[in-house]
Amino acid sequence: MFETTPPKNSLTQLQGNLYAPHGPQPMEGRDESYFRKPSTLKLDHVYYERSKPQYESYPASAFLSAREHGAVGDGVTDDTAALNALFKAVAAADFSTIAFLDAGYYLVTDTVYVPAGALIVGEPLAAVIMGAGAKFSDINNAHPVVIIGEPGEVGRIEMSDVIVSTKGAAAGALLIQYNLDTPAAQGTCSADLPPSGLWDVHTRIGGFAGSGLQVAECPITPDVPNHIDASCIAAHTSMHITPSAGNLYMENNWLWVADHDIEDLNMTRITVYAGRGLLIEASRVWLVGTSVEHHTLYQYQLVNASDIWMGQIQTETPYYQPNPPAPFPFTQRSAAYYDPDFDADCLGNPHNFEFNNGTQTLALAGSPPCAMAWGLRVLSSENVLVFGAGLYSFFNNYQTNCSQATAGENCQARMFAIGPTAEGAGAAGTMAMARDLSTVEIYSLNTIGTVSMVTRQGTDMALWGDNYVNFASTLAVFRF
Repeated sequence: MFETTPPKNSLTQLQGNLYAPHGPQPMEGRDESYFRKPSTLKLDHVYYERSKPQYESYPASAFLSAREHGAVGDGVTDDTAALNALFKAVAAADFSTIAFLDAGYYLVTDTVYVPAGALIVGEPLAAVIMGAGAKFSDINNAHPVVIIGEPGEVGRIEMSDVIVSTKGAAAGALLIQYNLDTPAAQGTCSADLPPSGLWDVHTRIGGFAGSGLQVAECPITPDVPNHIDASCIAAHTSMHITPSAGNLYMENNWLWVADHDIEDLNMTRITVYAGRGLLIEASRVWLVGTSVEHHTLYQYQLVNASDIWMGQIQTETPYYQPNPPAPFPFTQRSAAYYDPDFDADCLGNPHNFEFNNGTQTLALAGSPPCAMAWGLRVLSSENVLVFGAGLYSFFNNYQTNCSQATAGENCQARMFAIGPTAEGAGAAGTMAMARDLSTVEIYSLNTIGTVSMVTRQGTDMALWGDNYVNFASTLAVFRF
């Protein structure tokens, strides 16, 4: 068990590592004092939850088929205008109609906009909105495939059983941008004013028929140093919940960059690149049973967020790293997306660092690479509660020897970071440090393949060998 209680008013003291955590300590049983329950995340006396709506009280006539309203869904025809018209129509119906996405691949060449008031249901595991074309091509300028609410828009939506993907090279594709602010009753949940909801809404990047990102196009190259095929750079970011958003409930969402070809009987591995996983800058967000995997820079990242509940989250580092290492191919850091600075992360801490042929390497046990994707970064955020986290690094350049306990769990150096954030970029592109974060609490943190389980402002707080259980290294409680 780890518990940290340093003063919150001295960034200099924290950076100087004058305060150490009180732990690790053995813990058995359940101590109520460790389990806070902020009222902003509760309904009555328990954390808010809501099952996927089934709309069983709606007549069949209330469901508006995408196919019957002009969309083709063949993966070739441009369905951008048809989907925009459909979603606009259901949003104007004041929750009396529901957009139904029949099974199909709905190719879009520009942003699809989901207004407040929309109810959208897809045919399970078969309704795919797929971005492709020039609008999604600039690796340094994100262009949304799906936007839910414009910045500043207020209202409520519900969406379930929809997959958002890309087709071919789409280095600038932001698959889901969520801007909508849903009203809450005096800052707490109520049955009359529920949060907006996304159930079984996934991003799937590559690895499926029609994606142009399968074995034939994106084979693995473990024996070729730092090889990058630009035609396999398939997304900028999976999902961004922006600062204007709030009061969102997400359940069973998987943001996945393909590590293998799902159409191949042997599940042959592939190499597909997507920059960022889930970036949250909002308030009052519930994540129930979510997973973010194989993004180059980070999987989950919270920046200036507040009142965030995360239950049973799971991450995996890209299997190809460190060949090439992070941040490649996303080498131009984005201030808008608070991209990690791997040079600073891998050099500015108390551990001994060395240069090996010009590559920065963290000299922890086994000298694992440091420039690899973060599983979770929490920056300048308040009231972050995580109940169950599995942050995994099974591979190093497609080899699994590094994730075995006998090898020292040394696929990568670090996985989970807590620290101050960057408040934008200056003229030289450097980012200024901002206020320190307040409260982060994790119950049952499990890691595989990483030496340092928790890193706070450059200081490694917990190492795998001190907390090894069996399958994973586990911290019962970490509080800061």
